[in-house]
Amino acid sequence: MTTTVRPAPLQTQDEELHGPVMQRDAWFLINIALSFTGVVAVGFLVYSLVDQGPIKTFWLATFRNTFPYDISYLKTYFTFPQVYRAVQVTFILAILAQMTGVILGLFSALGRQSRVAVVRVIAGLYIWIWRGTPVFLQLVLTAYGIPIILESMDAGGKGVLTKIALLIATNSFAAGYVALSLNEGAYMSEIVRAGIEAIDRGQMEAGKALGMTYRLAMRRIVLPQALKVIVPPTGNEFISMLKTTSLVSYIGLQELTLVTLQIYAHNFKVVESLVAAGVYYLAMTTILSLIQRQIEIRLGERRSEVRLGLRENLRRLFPGASGVRRPDVTAATLPPKEHR
Repeated sequence: MTTTVRPAPLQTQDEELHGPVMQRDAWFLINIALSFTGVVAVGFLVYSLVDQGPIKTFWLATFRNTFPYDISYLKTYFTFPQVYRAVQVTFILAILAQMTGVILGLFSALGRQSRVAVVRVIAGLYIWIWRGTPVFLQLVLTAYGIPIILESMDAGGKGVLTKIALLIATNSFAAGYVALSLNEGAYMSEIVRAGIEAIDRGQMEAGKALGMTYRLAMRRIVLPQALKVIVPPTGNEFISMLKTTSLVSYIGLQELTLVTLQIYAHNFKVVESLVAAGVYYLAMTTILSLIQRQIEIRLGERRSEVRLGLRENLRRLFPGASGVRRPDVTAATLPPKEHR
């Protein structure tokens, strides 16, 4: 007596695709409607830079009140030369502080894994202090506290420590750079440590078996593989650093936020000036996000997705006119057991 095991009845192609296709088409139409609404709203605001008549009329008819803002002022704000200089200062400060923070994070992460207890303690204290206190507090202490400490450590008053203290005390860019770099180094240390620990320890043992030293194996085997884990949060930290530079305005650095405050203190265009500054920040963070995405794709962190082109999307939008071709999905059937 033989038992024949046959496969369970399979769903047809239409039954299998009916639910997902209908749900996807519904969301596609919703996305089309939302995108159209967003494009109209943005176009309306952009046109208001030239002529505010339509938006004033719309506001008066809808809310029974006059439009309270001067959108055309944004064009004037974008022509200020001090704004361009402030954007450059903001971007340069963010780049320098982030690069230094990555280097500090790498050394402190390696210090946390050192066999020397003193090195581990120093790295742990550094991370504990700079991750556990606010950035604003660190900035103020760096600008006004560190110069006093350094000067008191220099007995003659003419040494290197006094020169460094004078530089930090008199140069707001240097003070902001030191504070932001130290803060970023503490966070990057944990990111780098997580990336290193994500790599199997057998990789290091394999490198040592080949005769490599710890530093050589770390540089050629472990760290290149850990980049896939380190790069995405590093990009996020860079974007966060770009926005954190606004805190340096407290110690007098002429970056974007402080320049914006000075501008609206003279013309009283508070909301308009802040919105224009936000446009600059959005532009810079968008550029950084695109760069981060390209780096992640090169490292293999993200796989490129197959997206439909404009013609295919229009076919999905108007299926009756052009006829949407559904993909041919054929499920493989298992042969009976006696034939396998």
